[in-house]
Amino acid sequence: YGPGGVICVVANGEVQFCRPFGYREANDIKELAGQPALPFNPNLGKPVEERSLFRLGSTSKLFVGLSLAICKNQGLVDYDETVSKYLNEFSESNVGRLTLKQLFTHSGGLIPLHKPDLRERDDEVTNATTEEILGGILKLTPDDSKLGRFSYSNIGILLLAEVVSRVQDLPFEAFVAKSILEPLEMSNTYFHTSQIDSSLKTTGYYPNFTSAIDPDLQGYAPVGGMYSTGPDMAKLMGFLQDALKSDSNRPLPIEPQVVRDLATVYLKEGDRAMGVSLDIGYRNGQTMLGHNGRINGYASFFTFAKESSMGIVFLSNGGFPLGRTTAPELLNRLLQAYPHD
Repeated sequence: YGPGGVICVVANGEVQFCRPFGYREANDIKELAGQPALPFNPNLGKPVEERSLFRLGSTSKLFVGLSLAICKNQGLVDYDETVSKYLNEFSESNVGRLTLKQLFTHSGGLIPLHKPDLRERDDEVTNATTEEILGGILKLTPDDSKLGRFSYSNIGILLLAEVVSRVQDLPFEAFVAKSILEPLEMSNTYFHTSQIDSSLKTTGYYPNFTSAIDPDLQGYAPVGGMYSTGPDMAKLMGFLQDALKSDSNRPLPIEPQVVRDLATVYLKEGDRAMGVSLDIGYRNGQTMLGHNGRINGYASFFTFAKESSMGIVFLSNGGFPLGRTTAPELLNRLLQAYPHD
């Protein structure tokens, strides 16, 4: 099930193609049940286009990791230093003793959100300002039994976005625009709905055939609220592939060392590993790099094989199932069709 989306194939730093399919907005979502995404039927809704905007969910965290790696390359942060070194208000907080490395590997024993028992759709989450979130985190105590072990936390990555802001003396969103989006010519990637052309925004749908409520995230935007297009995210993947290739002669807008650091294994647990807010896995003898996301009826899949330099960007307004099943299967088929020597 899925009303629409866009799929992009990226290989050797080049976008091979981006193909939109299905419906960015349905006249009646229940009418789409069992209907093929192609060919498009104008009687059922509005079509997805290449410039259609999808919410990224947790794939937004890629930009936090890349920003932090840029800061390290500039000598502004040390991953083994504690949060309190960069955020002075945490000097007396139990969270302040955690290292940046523990935060970006999700191994600091933190809960997912800034207060216990909160859910992602709660108004107290969607409307929370950065100051309110930081105030909540100050009162938390990490779970020592989870230190050094993977335990997913949005607030850990959000703290890193604040670290970037402090050491750069610039709002995080402005730093991302200046240091990542503009150099990579990602002109259709945004943090808030107020920044986008509403006619380009897709409507998110849940698997129970209802349209999703899609509030504009405030303080949590850096870890789950971003919007982008297939072609923009494909540009990001192409850059990452190029930066990791030792034989690439193309001039790159961001230092390759930043990406090599991003993709370094800083925590390994079984067949899963973590780079700098980057998921690392292993499949068919290859190293798989990327991040996936889901939020409010949207799903995103951003993964490529390091060795063969081949991957897929898949954005959908059909919720989590597409990102969890369809996209990985498409990538598997692609890698099987073009095996790495």
